[in-house]
Amino acid sequence: MKNLVLLLIVIIPFYSFAQTSYPGEQVELLEGKQLKVLEKQEKLQKLGYKDFYVDSWLEKIFAEENHSSEYGALVGKIFTVEKIIPFERFGRQKYKLRLSNSQTGTIYYAYDPKFSSNYPFEVIGGLAPPDVYFCSKIETKKNKVSGETKSRTPTEEGITFTKIDKEGETNLFLSIREFGPTLNVGSKGLLILLEDGKKIEKPEAPIEVEKDGANYIYSAFIELTDEDIQKLLESPMTHNRLYVYHGKINNGELFQEYLRCLTQILSE
Repeated sequence: MKNLVLLLIVIIPFYSFAQTSYPGEQVELLEGKQLKVLEKQEKLQKLGYKDFYVDSWLEKIFAEENHSSEYGALVGKIFTVEKIIPFERFGRQKYKLRLSNSQTGTIYYAYDPKFSSNYPFEVIGGLAPPDVYFCSKIETKKNKVSGETKSRTPTEEGITFTKIDKEGETNLFLSIREFGPTLNVGSKGLLILLEDGKKIEKPEAPIEVEKDGANYIYSAFIELTDEDIQKLLESPMTHNRLYVYHGKINNGELFQEYLRCLTQILSE
């Protein structure tokens, strides 16, 4: 696998996470950055922009028009992120971005790390490159007895990549889990959908199950082929299915960055 993965690094452009300008759960990357409000298609301009507020309590909508912020009041404006303030709404973690602009003064944006489709900004100058930020989050340990080196990404949305290097052989694995309301033992089958329409299908992948309160956690641990890796580097994951249990993957670009970090490690 190692030689082909190294070839993939050459033939696949190293798209920085900065190109999307969307940090996902890594909202701290936005602190101190300048954000430009993106244009919308003409047919969507009448809808304005959601989640901009005058006050830190997120009660008064900025430049309100039909329960949104008026399009012309924000489009093209550049804001500096002065502070990131965590808060909870409906039991989910969100963040207030305190923004400053010489024309608007200080306003607030309610940032939801789960929905990139709602994010209206371009980051001026981009976000921190993956080899500076994302790769530093990968934990690497070496077993002195077996000589095995294991590199593991953080678990996010129930997804983890693991690279294992032993005796000159390198393998990449994907761990993924999904919740289900009923108990099914001995089930099989993993399906991953990608943004470009391609799929990764593992119909014989064994599915483990464990109880979690009133629900069950279904999980699969598979070795990735060179073809799987190429697909994942080319296009972000969007959905998964373990046996019959479906789930949406909100931050597919984030997992691409972690995977690129691991393929970088392969070249070292």
